[in-house]
Amino acid sequence: MAESKFSAELGAMGCSVITVKGSVNNLEDVEDAIKKAPCPIRGVFHFFMVQMDSPLLDMTWKDWEDASEPKLNGAWNLH
Repeated sequence: MAESKFSAELGAMGCSVITVKGSVNNLEDVEDAIKKAPCPIRGVFHFFMVQMDSPLLDMTWKDWEDASEPKLNGAWNLH
């Protein structure tokens, strides 16, 4: 599994890795993950995305919103 290989690689560099399930787009999930953290959080990999397979200039406004809104909301929830 790619996740455990990545976690093992970070662990070999002295990092502690804790994986949580939830949506960074959902503020309650973010708050719950923070409360459950056993130590201060020093970094987050924010990989949330919705893929739209079309060039930017061919996207409708709705397509752009659907693709970017979760990333923007997730960044806001993590700040």
